[in-house]
Amino acid sequence: DDMHTIIRDIRSAHKGDIDSAPSKTVTEHFEEIIEKAENFVGTSKQKLAYIFSQFLKIKPTEKNIDDIADILGQSEILEPDAKKRRNNARQKRTKD
Repeated sequence: DDMHTIIRDIRSAHKGDIDSAPSKTVTEHFEEIIEKAENFVGTSKQKLAYIFSQFLKIKPTEKNIDDIADILGQSEILEPDAKKRRNNARQKRTKD
């Protein structure tokens, strides 16, 4: 407990130093963004756009999210997987 107090005091004393560590690790920051994205209402591409906007510190306005989602829609990596899932779902329904 005393150690946490000492570390907190050292951090606050050196907060503006150029070589100070950030208050959150990149992993902690990313986990926080993912948790927020889980509650975001929208398509899967809009959720991914929200994640990118938060991680890159772009204001997540409706226009920005839609613009990023449109760009993601052009991805050769994301779109084929979605098409495969849709086709597999259709094939499964026709078999039943």
